[in-house]
Amino acid sequence: MRLLLATDHYPPFIGGAHRQTQLLARDMASRGHEVTVATPWHGGLPVREESDGVVVHRVRQLRTAVPALVRDPSQRHQPPFPDPVTVRSLRRIIRDTRPEVVHVHGWLASSVTVALIGQHIPLLVSAREYNYFCATRTMLHKGLPCSGPSPRKCLSCASDYYGVPKGVVTAASVAACRPRNRAPPAASTCISGTGG
Repeated sequence: MRLLLATDHYPPFIGGAHRQTQLLARDMASRGHEVTVATPWHGGLPVREESDGVVVHRVRQLRTAVPALVRDPSQRHQPPFPDPVTVRSLRRIIRDTRPEVVHVHGWLASSVTVALIGQHIPLLVSAREYNYFCATRTMLHKGLPCSGPSPRKCLSCASDYYGVPKGVVTAASVAACRPRNRAPPAASTCISGTGG
Protein backbone atom coordinates (compact mmCIF):
# COMPACT_ATOMS: atom_id res chain seq x y z
CA MET A 1 0.00 0.00 0.00
CA ARG A 2 1.17 3.55 -0.72
CA LEU A 3 0.73 5.85 2.29
CA LEU A 4 1.18 9.60 2.74
CA LEU A 5 1.58 10.79 6.33
CA ALA A 6 1.22 14.57 6.69
CA THR A 7 2.27 16.11 9.99
CA ASP A 8 2.99 19.59 11.36
CA HIS A 9 6.32 18.41 12.82
CA TYR A 10 8.70 15.53 12.26
CA PRO A 11 12.13 14.55 13.61
CA PRO A 12 14.80 15.73 14.13
CA PHE A 13 12.46 17.85 16.28
CA ILE A 14 11.38 16.10 19.46
CA GLY A 15 7.80 15.76 20.67
CA GLY A 16 5.02 13.21 20.99
CA ALA A 17 3.42 13.85 17.58
CA HIS A 18 6.84 14.00 15.92
CA ARG A 19 7.93 10.67 17.33
CA GLN A 20 4.55 8.96 16.85
CA THR A 21 4.54 9.81 13.15
CA GLN A 22 8.12 8.63 12.73
CA LEU A 23 7.39 5.32 14.49
CA LEU A 24 4.25 4.78 12.40
CA ALA A 25 6.13 5.57 9.18
CA ARG A 26 9.04 3.25 10.02
CA ASP A 27 6.73 0.42 11.09
CA MET A 28 4.59 0.65 7.95
CA ALA A 29 7.73 0.75 5.76
CA SER A 30 9.16 -2.31 7.55
CA ARG A 31 5.94 -4.15 6.65
CA GLY A 32 6.55 -3.48 2.95
CA HIS A 33 4.38 -0.41 2.42
CA GLU A 34 5.58 2.62 0.41
CA VAL A 35 5.58 5.45 2.95
CA THR A 36 5.96 9.14 2.25
CA VAL A 37 5.93 11.87 4.92
CA ALA A 38 5.04 15.51 4.20
CA THR A 39 6.00 18.04 6.86
CA PRO A 40 6.84 21.77 6.94
CA TRP A 41 10.25 22.83 5.67
CA HIS A 42 12.88 23.87 8.23
CA GLY A 43 16.07 25.81 7.68
CA GLY A 44 19.17 23.63 7.54
CA LEU A 45 17.29 20.43 6.67
CA PRO A 46 17.03 18.86 3.21
CA VAL A 47 13.83 19.39 1.22
CA ARG A 48 13.77 15.64 0.50
CA GLU A 49 15.47 12.78 2.28
CA GLU A 50 15.09 9.05 2.76
CA SER A 51 15.64 7.25 6.03
CA ASP A 52 14.64 3.75 7.16
CA GLY A 53 12.66 3.21 3.95
CA VAL A 54 10.61 6.40 4.46
CA VAL A 55 10.78 9.33 2.04
CA VAL A 56 10.37 12.68 3.82
CA HIS A 57 9.33 15.80 1.88
CA ARG A 58 9.60 19.15 3.66
CA VAL A 59 7.12 21.60 2.11
CA ARG A 60 7.46 25.37 2.22
CA GLN A 61 4.87 27.90 3.32
CA LEU A 62 4.06 31.24 1.72
CA ARG A 63 5.80 33.14 4.50
CA THR A 64 9.11 31.34 3.88
CA ALA A 65 9.29 33.20 0.56
CA VAL A 66 9.79 36.45 2.54
CA PRO A 67 12.74 36.03 4.93
CA ALA A 68 11.70 39.10 6.98
CA LEU A 69 8.56 37.20 8.10
CA VAL A 70 10.60 34.34 9.59
CA ARG A 71 11.42 34.93 13.26
CA ASP A 72 12.84 31.49 14.08
CA PRO A 73 14.99 30.11 11.24
CA SER A 74 15.28 26.68 12.86
CA GLN A 75 11.62 25.61 12.96
CA ARG A 76 8.55 26.51 10.93
CA HIS A 77 4.94 26.23 11.99
CA GLN A 78 2.19 25.48 9.52
CA PRO A 79 -0.52 28.17 9.36
CA PRO A 80 -4.09 27.20 10.29
CA PHE A 81 -5.37 27.90 6.77
CA PRO A 82 -4.70 26.40 3.33
CA ASP A 83 -1.30 27.82 2.42
CA PRO A 84 -1.07 28.15 -1.39
CA VAL A 85 2.65 27.29 -1.52
CA THR A 86 2.10 24.23 0.68
CA VAL A 87 -0.97 23.13 -1.32
CA ARG A 88 1.01 23.29 -4.57
CA SER A 89 3.82 21.17 -3.07
CA LEU A 90 1.36 18.66 -1.62
CA ARG A 91 -0.39 18.29 -4.99
CA ARG A 92 2.98 17.50 -6.60
CA ILE A 93 3.78 14.94 -3.89
CA ILE A 94 0.33 13.34 -4.29
CA ARG A 95 0.73 13.23 -8.07
CA ASP A 96 4.20 11.68 -7.85
CA THR A 97 3.55 9.14 -5.06
CA ARG A 98 -0.12 8.27 -5.83
CA PRO A 99 -1.02 7.45 -2.20
CA GLU A 100 -3.87 5.06 -1.54
CA VAL A 101 -4.47 6.59 1.91
CA VAL A 102 -3.52 9.96 3.40
CA HIS A 103 -3.16 10.29 7.18
CA VAL A 104 -2.90 13.84 8.58
CA HIS A 105 -2.85 15.68 11.87
CA GLY A 106 -2.27 19.27 12.87
CA TRP A 107 -2.84 22.49 10.96
CA LEU A 108 -1.26 20.94 7.87
CA ALA A 109 -4.71 19.30 7.47
CA SER A 110 -6.11 22.57 6.07
CA SER A 111 -3.64 22.44 3.17
CA VAL A 112 -4.00 18.68 2.72
CA THR A 113 -7.80 18.83 2.36
CA VAL A 114 -7.45 21.46 -0.40
CA ALA A 115 -4.67 19.49 -2.12
CA LEU A 116 -6.96 16.44 -2.18
CA ILE A 117 -9.84 18.23 -3.94
CA GLY A 118 -10.76 16.22 -7.02
CA GLN A 119 -8.87 13.16 -5.79
CA HIS A 120 -10.58 10.00 -4.63
CA ILE A 121 -8.12 9.19 -1.87
CA PRO A 122 -9.36 8.24 1.61
CA LEU A 123 -8.31 10.69 4.32
CA LEU A 124 -7.61 9.63 7.91
CA VAL A 125 -7.53 12.55 10.37
CA SER A 126 -5.92 12.20 13.81
CA ALA A 127 -7.00 14.63 16.50
CA ARG A 128 -4.10 15.15 18.89
CA GLU A 129 -5.40 18.43 20.28
CA TYR A 130 -8.23 20.90 19.64
CA ASN A 131 -6.49 22.69 16.76
CA TYR A 132 -9.37 22.10 14.31
CA PHE A 133 -11.73 24.15 16.52
CA CYS A 134 -9.60 26.27 18.87
CA ALA A 135 -7.00 28.87 17.82
CA THR A 136 -4.88 28.18 20.93
CA ARG A 137 -5.38 24.40 20.55
CA THR A 138 -6.33 24.04 24.24
CA MET A 139 -10.11 24.64 24.50
CA LEU A 140 -9.41 26.74 27.60
CA HIS A 141 -10.84 30.21 28.12
CA LYS A 142 -9.20 32.26 30.87
CA GLY A 143 -7.79 29.06 32.37
CA LEU A 144 -11.12 27.20 32.51
CA PRO A 145 -12.73 24.71 30.10
CA CYS A 146 -14.18 26.59 27.13
CA SER A 147 -17.91 26.28 26.44
CA GLY A 148 -17.25 26.39 22.69
CA PRO A 149 -16.05 28.78 20.03
CA SER A 150 -17.51 32.24 19.52
CA PRO A 151 -15.95 35.11 17.54
CA ARG A 152 -15.37 37.53 20.43
CA LYS A 153 -14.12 34.87 22.84
CA CYS A 154 -11.80 33.27 20.25
CA LEU A 155 -10.33 36.63 19.21
CA SER A 156 -9.66 37.49 22.85
CA CYS A 157 -8.00 34.16 23.65
CA ALA A 158 -5.92 34.05 20.48
CA SER A 159 -4.77 37.66 20.90
CA ASP A 160 -3.73 37.00 24.50
CA TYR A 161 -1.89 33.83 23.46
CA TYR A 162 -0.13 34.96 20.25
CA GLY A 163 -0.33 38.77 20.36
CA VAL A 164 -2.95 40.80 18.52
CA PRO A 165 -1.85 40.59 14.84
CA LYS A 166 -1.10 36.86 14.84
CA GLY A 167 -4.03 36.16 17.17
CA VAL A 168 -6.56 37.83 14.85
CA VAL A 169 -5.24 35.94 11.80
CA THR A 170 -5.14 32.62 13.68
CA ALA A 171 -8.64 32.95 15.16
CA ALA A 172 -10.12 34.04 11.82
CA SER A 173 -8.34 31.22 9.97
CA VAL A 174 -9.48 28.50 12.38
CA ALA A 175 -13.06 29.84 12.22
CA ALA A 176 -13.00 29.98 8.41
CA CYS A 177 -11.67 26.40 8.15
CA ARG A 178 -14.10 24.99 10.74
CA PRO A 179 -16.84 24.05 8.21
CA ARG A 180 -14.36 22.18 6.00
CA ASN A 181 -12.89 20.45 9.03
CA ARG A 182 -16.37 19.17 9.91
CA ALA A 183 -16.61 17.42 6.54
CA PRO A 184 -16.38 13.72 7.33
CA PRO A 185 -13.01 12.13 6.55
CA ALA A 186 -12.90 8.45 5.65
CA ALA A 187 -11.90 7.85 9.27
CA SER A 188 -10.66 9.73 12.31
CA THR A 189 -8.68 8.84 15.41
CA CYS A 190 -8.15 10.55 18.73
CA ILE A 191 -4.82 10.09 20.38
CA SER A 192 -4.57 10.55 24.12
CA GLY A 193 -1.66 12.55 25.45
CA THR A 194 -2.07 11.15 28.96
CA GLY A 195 0.24 8.19 28.49
CA GLY A 196 -0.16 5.03 30.50
